[in-house]
Amino acid sequence: MIGNSSYTGIAGYPNFYLASGSSTTTLNLTSIVARDKSGNPRKFFLVTGDSEYTADGEQMRFTQAGGTPWAQLELLSNPSGGPAGTLALTGLGTSTVTFGGNGTNGPNLLMSTKDATSVGVSFVADTGSTLFALGLPKVTLIKNNTAGRINSADQTQIQIAYTTPTVALATAKTNGASLSATAATATSSVLPGNVITLSESMAIGSVTPQSGYTGSISCSNSGPGASTFGGVNTVLPSGAGTSFTVTPQVGDNITCTISNAPAPQTVTGIAYSDANHNASLDGTEGGVAGLFVKLAPLLAGVCQSAASAAAVVDPSTGAYSLLNVAPGNYCLVLDTNNVPSDITPGTPVGWIGTQNVAGVIQINVSGIPPPPQNFGLYNGSKLSGMVFADTGVGAGTANNGMKDGSEPGLASVAVGGTQAATTFASASTAGDGGYTLWLPANVAGAVVITAAAPSGYMATGGSVGAPPAGASYSRPSVINFTPVAGQTYTGVNFGLVPVNTLSPNGAQTGQPGTVVFYAHTFTAGSGGQLTFSLANAATPAGLPWSQVLYRDSDCSSTLQGSEPQVSAPITVTAGQTLCLIVKQFIPAAAATGATNTTTLSAAFSYTSSIPLLSSTLTANDVTTVGLQGALALNKLVKNITLGGLAATTVVASPGNVLEYSLKAQNNGSELLSTLVINDATPAFTTYLSAACPGALPSGVSACSVSSQPAIGAQGNLQWTFTGSLLPGAQLSVTYKVTVNQ
Repeated sequence: MIGNSSYTGIAGYPNFYLASGSSTTTLNLTSIVARDKSGNPRKFFLVTGDSEYTADGEQMRFTQAGGTPWAQLELLSNPSGGPAGTLALTGLGTSTVTFGGNGTNGPNLLMSTKDATSVGVSFVADTGSTLFALGLPKVTLIKNNTAGRINSADQTQIQIAYTTPTVALATAKTNGASLSATAATATSSVLPGNVITLSESMAIGSVTPQSGYTGSISCSNSGPGASTFGGVNTVLPSGAGTSFTVTPQVGDNITCTISNAPAPQTVTGIAYSDANHNASLDGTEGGVAGLFVKLAPLLAGVCQSAASAAAVVDPSTGAYSLLNVAPGNYCLVLDTNNVPSDITPGTPVGWIGTQNVAGVIQINVSGIPPPPQNFGLYNGSKLSGMVFADTGVGAGTANNGMKDGSEPGLASVAVGGTQAATTFASASTAGDGGYTLWLPANVAGAVVITAAAPSGYMATGGSVGAPPAGASYSRPSVINFTPVAGQTYTGVNFGLVPVNTLSPNGAQTGQPGTVVFYAHTFTAGSGGQLTFSLANAATPAGLPWSQVLYRDSDCSSTLQGSEPQVSAPITVTAGQTLCLIVKQFIPAAAATGATNTTTLSAAFSYTSSIPLLSSTLTANDVTTVGLQGALALNKLVKNITLGGLAATTVVASPGNVLEYSLKAQNNGSELLSTLVINDATPAFTTYLSAACPGALPSGVSACSVSSQPAIGAQGNLQWTFTGSLLPGAQLSVTYKVTVNQ
């Protein structure tokens, strides 16, 4: 403010200069520069006028240089209590303006100039006062997110800034975890005539990128506007975007609101002919004709009718595209029509799904483009089932051809589909015994599905599951049926069981009128009833050879007095082991060289098998009349991993540890010296360790493992003893192996 002493000391108002002592007083302000808070020069408006009403006889002269000519902003009526009148005014629109009272006290003229480098005022013929001020329009920016957030962590920052160079004037940020509407407000006064940028950006910590939201701005100007002063009103920004510019002018009071909504996305994918049925799009696989993909709402996990859009699938490439999909949860429904009310998936005749088998994909559309949503289709039919151990494990029924109880699947069993000796589909069962065969549509007529029983297994039965009428099962592991393209067949199962075993064959020499014993082991592959019988063939004929079968209850290979004869059928379960001893009586009249072959037969009936399944195993014991050898050697094996008793044979799986025991007995009447026991690791096993007897019999003073393979290898073993084995004495050595994987 520049004025006389009448204006000094008014509380709350500036009074920079006091002019006195002259009839004409002049004040010049030079080298004027307006800078922002960062020190950058900016465009500006200077506003000036009489500080109060223009009195009669009062005259003021205003000058400017370097800026725009003086322009009238406002002609204010006389302040309350002052006289009314007119102005004597010249020079408006030039660089020098003179005005004063025109015979009466007049109103107040407010003027402006833009970007002046200097201004001046002269008081002529009277004292008075004037005010120079910067015109500062106001800009307010509001952030409104009425459509909510895509992610609760998303926050938006808004900013008012000078454009070039960029200097922020005001910022604000939304906050809170709610997905509902959020708002923020930034307000600043700005130097008029400068380009101002109004912008928004995602704040640090947001999950969704800015591109995940649409943006738009709407603005209003509650100030008088430049047209009030003879100018052109400020052009306000509008429309879509996230960054806008505006150039405020003196008198503006601009309020802008940036609104957001989650951005719509394009949903794309391919419905392809999955020729290799691997549920994955490969480079050479093309489209399928006659298909559409519909977009239906998804509510609480259920697809809702009606579909809001349907895209045609390109028959050549399989590509489809759904445009402008608003954020939300949807079902993509593959169908053969584009009817909105039909949201049940469908495929062309003869085709079935591979990728997204059901023909429906549930998808959430958010602020980023979703990945391709693909559908795979196969031209043909699909057949699946299991190959399982039909042994009745876990309360199941053995041998009934039905997978029940906890009967396990069998891995790595070959299953194939053939027609006229041509194999058109094959698979190997998985770890759980499951398999799937894909039957191409060009296979017409009856086909045969077989499961090849691996070594050591036999077929019991099967189930045709859900193939078409007329399907049938027959042993061994054959299912006949006629497939229809476009159908899925399930529950086509094959039951297999391990074969029974009976071992070993035996051969001994005995003297007339004595007995010899043969140890045998029977292991049941499945549940059933077992009947044993003995038959013999002697040479020469006519001698009273006889034999009796006993149950070796403790599997010791030595007949105990309490162990019973076997005279009735025995019911066994899968994996059960029976130890047996055949007692052979040698006739007293038998001559040296006479022989007798005893055949032990095990007739097995598989329970619950339809039609009835049976098998018979035999073991032969050959007895020759002659001098009995002094040293007898007996060998048994025990599965350390699974537990159980030692026997002539045991069931073992890869990784199991087996312990073999070798028992030497002196059956003669003389001492046996220079005693050596030899053996070798069995096939498909590797060596772990060997041991001498824990206690040596009288007459034997020492034992050593004189030869053995390296651990993990195969090879020969030898035990060497010091001393003599007395008549009737015995000793045992052991060694352990691991069954190969």
